[in-house]
Amino acid sequence: GIALAGNLLTFVIFYEILTLATYPLVAHRGTPDATRGAKIYLAYTLTGGVSLLIGAVWLRALTGPVDFVSGGVLSGMPATLHGQLIGIFALLLAGLGVKAALVPLHGWLPQSMVAPAPVSSLLHAVAVVKAGAFGIMRVVYEIYGIDTAQALGVTGPLAALAAVTIIYGSIRALGQDDIADAYYPFGRN
Repeated sequence: GIALAGNLLTFVIFYEILTLATYPLVAHRGTPDATRGAKIYLAYTLTGGVSLLIGAVWLRALTGPVDFVSGGVLSGMPATLHGQLIGIFALLLAGLGVKAALVPLHGWLPQSMVAPAPVSSLLHAVAVVKAGAFGIMRVVYEIYGIDTAQALGVTGPLAALAAVTIIYGSIRALGQDDIADAYYPFGRN
């Protein structure tokens, strides 16, 4: 559903279905750590979902239906709306950045690693984090369009945020001497 969504509203619906479908996977073991990790996961991702929904509704109110179009649907927007479009971009990015685990919105990810290894792999490599990154790409390229995004000045901060996330994650990984520490950065209790 996320990959095949033809418009932003459909994307948001499937994006939130992913949140609700993966929550039980994090809580699966039923231990106190699993329950705590699942609650943190749900709090982060639902808060991100609310931000995404507010941005999507605001954009729909401003422009009408928001279909995904190669080159972006906002390319012809007047300059008087640029401030609103930047605000909407920030809301959309915050909502998508939670699942993409962008720093500082990544706090749920280490906590959710109490899930079984296949679930952790699903969260890290397949579904959740990739859905967030995929959503950011769709917003930049198919809603805003790269030219409009650059004209609004949102691509520079987005690139900086991505760079900080990559560098932070790399530095944290270099400091690990036990793979279990990567899954329990705040202790096992």
